[in-house]
Amino acid sequence: MVIGRDDELARLRAMLGRRVGNRSALLLHGGYGSGKSALLRVLRAEELAAGRAVVSATAEPLESSVEFAVVRQLFDDVHETEHGTPPVPRPFADPGTTAEAAEEALYAAVASAATRRPVLVAVDDLQHADAPSLRWLGYLIRRADDLPLTVLVTLGPGEVAHEDELAALLRLLPRQQDLLPLDEDTVHRLVLGALGERADRAVSAACRTATAGNPLLLQALLRTLATTPARPGEESWEEAVTGTVHEIRPAVRALLGDLGAEVEATATALAVLGGAQSAELVAQTAGLSAPAAQDTVHRLTRVGLVVGTDTGLVRTACPLLEAAEAACVAPSRRRELHGRAADLLREWAAPCEQIAAHLLRCDPGRPWADAVLRDAAALAAERGDPARAAAYLRGTRSGTRSASSPPARHAV
Repeated sequence: MVIGRDDELARLRAMLGRRVGNRSALLLHGGYGSGKSALLRVLRAEELAAGRAVVSATAEPLESSVEFAVVRQLFDDVHETEHGTPPVPRPFADPGTTAEAAEEALYAAVASAATRRPVLVAVDDLQHADAPSLRWLGYLIRRADDLPLTVLVTLGPGEVAHEDELAALLRLLPRQQDLLPLDEDTVHRLVLGALGERADRAVSAACRTATAGNPLLLQALLRTLATTPARPGEESWEEAVTGTVHEIRPAVRALLGDLGAEVEATATALAVLGGAQSAELVAQTAGLSAPAAQDTVHRLTRVGLVVGTDTGLVRTACPLLEAAEAACVAPSRRRELHGRAADLLREWAAPCEQIAAHLLRCDPGRPWADAVLRDAAALAAERGDPARAAAYLRGTRSGTRSASSPPARHAV
């Protein structure tokens, strides 16, 4: 099922329908949960149903160093798709076959299929592909000018296994479909379809804010809301969000685990601290050096889990994803991270309310904490936020100061 991608699907169908005796190549690019793989599956099934030949493969991270791993999948698909036709040679069955001979044999197999009917060559998750397969795909695109052949590849989140080979192939793919976050109208239409009369613009806006228009996250949230009569601001809404967090947490945890220990440490520190934070604070809270943190933030941005702000800060891509990442962290570890952040911010003479936000979430015992919390309470009361002031005062050891009578200021 493709969630909220009707327009993109229509454009891709039109591109496939326009091929008449000439090769075409298209890149489908999307981040985590954008729906790129689902779109590829739909197009593959439609091409098969229309009687066209389809050869497909999915690049796997564990096979990125296995030569011709993607090509082998395609070769097997050629045999399955073209049964009943003259046999295609299997170059990989012979250990003595050279890479050049293998490339030529597979090209001949695809070209042979294209003489009988249009062919779709589909490869998902190109970022994980092995180097020889990337070079062969470029060879196929350059050579197959006069064949009724379409090469449709997707590029998604994850570490790129072979930068140079991928860059060379992407230069041969000028036609690109970017899968952007779902817009307000599309989200509202999907919410209406899932929730019926309960759905209004406020509910749709809250769903889009929680998921940042991510189709996968929106689908998970709507499944939960379909069984819960919840509205934004109500306790039942928070329960629905919590239920969705539990549903997506395993997938988020697996994705972070695949990215490596330092990337996982950065992502979880950012999610636990919450909101927009400086990269330096995230780095030191996570126990990483500044260069290592820059690299990990860059990688997290590339996979769509982190976004930058106009003020140079970084934050998790959306609240639902932030909650899911934070839920992967043990409570004691969360308190430890908040404690580190409070210590660092005090050392940097940050505004007292920034420090206080972390003091409320870490273990007690810092001798200077009460002064900072009272300072923060004073500022909150002065701007007319007694609830916030009371929360800060409850975090002090006495917890008895009145939020309506601001305490004396203390230098931080």
